[in-house]
Amino acid sequence: MTGSIIVVNESSGPMHVFVPKDSNKHGHDEWYTIGAGGGNVWMREGWELAAFKNADDTQRAGVYVPTDTTITYRGLNDITWTSSFLYVSVKGGCRQCDSCST
Repeated sequence: MTGSIIVVNESSGPMHVFVPKDSNKHGHDEWYTIGAGGGNVWMREGWELAAFKNADDTQRAGVYVPTDTTITYRGLNDITWTSSFLYVSVKGGCRQCDSCST
């Protein structure tokens, strides 16, 4: 079933995002620049990767999300996403849970 992946940029500057077209052959899988306060929508099926990079492509981060999800980007170390059944926060560390500092 087709659904949406919404990316919202809540950082103070532009961000770069990539969502592959693996589940939507008519989609585009280029890097997009979204300005501060902006957003974009990708129509996909199942689960998809959303990758982020800094302007000079020296750092990257990503999340693997189901469709009907909103991803909020505040920086490469502060990416959260919500779907109808799950909320996840990725803020540095090991990205496995909130109970460790590695």
